[in-house]
Amino acid sequence: MQLCPRCHTENEDGLNFCRECGAALQPLPPMPQMHAGVPGFALKNLPGWVWGALALVLSLAAGAYLLLYGPGGIYSIPYGERAYGNWILAITDEDPTLYSINVLTGEKYQIARDVYRGFILPDEKRLVYVVRGRNDTWDIFLCNIRGENKKTIVTGLSDVADFEFSADGSVLAITWGDNTSGYNVDVYSTRSGRKLGSPVSSLKGVKGLYVSSMSANGRYIVYDTDNYQQYETHTTPTTYATYLVDVKGEETTTISETSDFFSSTFFTKDGSRVIYIGEYNIWSLDVSSRKRERIYAGAEHLVPVWWIV
Repeated sequence: MQLCPRCHTENEDGLNFCRECGAALQPLPPMPQMHAGVPGFALKNLPGWVWGALALVLSLAAGAYLLLYGPGGIYSIPYGERAYGNWILAITDEDPTLYSINVLTGEKYQIARDVYRGFILPDEKRLVYVVRGRNDTWDIFLCNIRGENKKTIVTGLSDVADFEFSADGSVLAITWGDNTSGYNVDVYSTRSGRKLGSPVSSLKGVKGLYVSSMSANGRYIVYDTDNYQQYETHTTPTTYATYLVDVKGEETTTISETSDFFSSTFFTKDGSRVIYIGEYNIWSLDVSSRKRERIYAGAEHLVPVWWIV
C-alpha cells in the first residue's frame, strides 16, 4: 500500500495519484522540452544560411525603422497614399521632401521638395505628386518611381482635394476648388499628360465633392457631394448625392440623393454597371442605358465591409 503524503489515505500499489485528494503519489517524470513541435529542434542546430537570412531581415527592419522614425528621418506617408507591391512614398519632416522607397531592397529615391501629396500608380512604375506652386496654388507632376522623366500634368490649381485613377493607372481624375469658388473635376491621361475632359466645373451649393470611383477604361467617374453645413445649423437634414458622369461631362445621371452617410459605390469589373450601397438599399445602374434598379431594400442597416475592417 502507498500512503498519500497530503491526506495520508492508503492507496493501492501502482497508482500514481491519490484516489482521495488527487495528490501525486510518486515523483513525476520531467516534461520533455518542446520546440514548436519539431523533434530534436535546437537553435544551435540551425544551418548558417538560416542565421544569415535572419540577420538580413533584422537589419532591413532596423534600417527601415531608422529611416522612417530616426532623427531627421521620414515621418509620414502622404494622405491617401496608394501603395502597390514593394514601393511606398514618404515625406521628411523638416523640409517636406518626397521619397520613393522599396521596402524589400531598401532603395530610396528623392522625388521632389515641398510636396503636399503623392500617389503610386497601379503599374508600380510611375507616381503622381503635388507640389506647392506660386500664390498658394498647386502643381501636379508625373514621373517614374525613381523620380526620372518628370512630366507636368497641370499647374496653378487651388485647393487640390483628391485623386482617383483608372484600374491600370492610365487615367487620372483630380478634384480641386472649394465651396466658395466652386468644385471642379479634371481628367488627364497619365501617359501623355493630355487633358481628357472636365466632367465637373465650378459646382457651387455643396460643402464637399469627392470622386469615389472610376471605370476601368477611365471613361466614366462617380462622384459624391454633400451639404453638411446645413446639418451644423440643424435647419435641414444633411443630403448626400451620388452621380455618374462621363469624363467629358456630356451626360450626368443621379444615382442617389439621400441622408445616408455610410455609402459606397463601385463599378462592376466589366464597367457595365455601377453598384451603390446605401444604409438600407442597394442600387444598380446600367452605364449605357442609365437605367437604375433597386436590387435590395430592407429594414436592416447595411454597412459596407470596408467600413468594418
